[in-house]
Amino acid sequence: MLEVPALAEQLDLLLPNIAFLSVGTNDLTQFLFAADRANPKLAERYDWLSAAILRFLLKLVEPTRAAGVQLTVCGEMGGRPLEAMAL
Repeated sequence: MLEVPALAEQLDLLLPNIAFLSVGTNDLTQFLFAADRANPKLAERYDWLSAAILRFLLKLVEPTRAAGVQLTVCGEMGGRPLEAMAL
């Protein structure tokens, strides 16, 4: 499961060895925004439709497609209708 941005920077090493890749959007968003998701004062920072999140996820699409690796989304983002449509 891809939950930290650093792993995305190693896709070229990872993709030849896997059949699928699941993106854990809850933890990934926490690390991209550098904000503790358990802190209610920071909850408003979690904008699943922000350009930062959507652009990051877009960077995963082409390499996984080219490698024939199935890409799936886990976490809250995948379960929200508007966010799922954005994906």
